[in-house]
Amino acid sequence: MVYSDTKIRDLIQSGVILSADPDGVGPVSYDLRTRGFYRSEDEDGVASVTLQPGESVFVGSVETLALPGNVCATVTLRNSRIRQGLQLAAPVYFPGHSTRVFFRLTNVSADAIELTKDDSFAQVMFSPVEGEVEHPYSGSFSGEMDYRGMGDYERRYSKQMRELDAKVDDIKAMESRIYGNVMTIMAVIAAVFTLVNVNIGLASADLSKIVLVNAVTVASFSALAGLLALVTKPKGRLAYVVPWVVSAVLYVVAVILAVI
Repeated sequence: MVYSDTKIRDLIQSGVILSADPDGVGPVSYDLRTRGFYRSEDEDGVASVTLQPGESVFVGSVETLALPGNVCATVTLRNSRIRQGLQLAAPVYFPGHSTRVFFRLTNVSADAIELTKDDSFAQVMFSPVEGEVEHPYSGSFSGEMDYRGMGDYERRYSKQMRELDAKVDDIKAMESRIYGNVMTIMAVIAAVFTLVNVNIGLASADLSKIVLVNAVTVASFSALAGLLALVTKPKGRLAYVVPWVVSAVLYVVAVILAVI
């Protein structure tokens, strides 16, 4: 069972919903106004933000709640915002919880969505609890009037967060190696075809010219491999040094052959 508009107005009058706008009362919910947007606990709320596809942001409400021991609250996304391509995540606010309302919005659409604090995104619904709760809420986010991020849970989950960060770094490194391997294979294929074509064209040339042209060609592709190493950043110093050494040696050989 949820409270009707009449009961919600009673909650406003009794101070359960603070800084409320009477015009925000709906049939079974209250429309929350936006105070600001938060990406980290160190950031003051900003007045507007543009969410790219897949990005999230926390939203703080103008209103604050001071729930009695027999009422809980649930935050839901407004119908129009669902159709816009937003997704909301929010906790259930337990009896005894005094707090500003914070919820997370995620852009699940294919387009960027601009959010401003002049817009309303969520509504809060109130439900009675049968009987008084024995232990009203007194957790990490009690009295949260400014965004706290992970709050006291940051220490508890810090190891897991570090492990996730390490896995993300591993995936990025793996992606870089895959790109590097693909580019290297393409360079090798191009080098082979180039050498074949060059040598076919030099079939009637003398040996010194054949060696000269092949040395320049291989030196050029070796230098290309060195440049690819700078971009893909493979592990081990040899991957950086060997291509440049080979390229330098072959260029020297080519110069000597050209002078002779």
